[in-house]
Amino acid sequence: MGNHVIGIRKLRPGDEAACADILNRAWNTAMPHRPRRVTVEQFHLETEGEWVFVATCEAGISGFISIWMIDAFVHHLYVDPSYQRQGIGAALLTHAVGITKGMELSLKCLVDNENALKFYRALGFVESGERGEDELGGWVRLKQARN
Repeated sequence: MGNHVIGIRKLRPGDEAACADILNRAWNTAMPHRPRRVTVEQFHLETEGEWVFVATCEAGISGFISIWMIDAFVHHLYVDPSYQRQGIGAALLTHAVGITKGMELSLKCLVDNENALKFYRALGFVESGERGEDELGGWVRLKQARN
């Protein structure tokens, strides 16, 4: 972990622009061959009905996670590229584990996002066997491994 003190809190009104910006920069850094631009309005639509938490450090919002709580599905997890590999994504997932109270977390990850797949596997996520394709590309469902 870096030298950053990481805080996790619920999304507040006014945080959406920072989250949309992080999503855009993280996505386009990881997937330059498949550029994407999400507006604040799209961010609202994509996270409607989900619980959204932001990671904060001294510089402000450094990442966010959105969870569809009904089935503990992690819909979005993005960390500002300048703060990646400093424990922020892991802190957000740890928070998600805590608030889902023992439910098995799952998520979909694009198969060509190799760094994200390595990240989730390093945190103990395993393939569920479910795969598919949508407008963003081929994906695989990962689930939290049970000890």
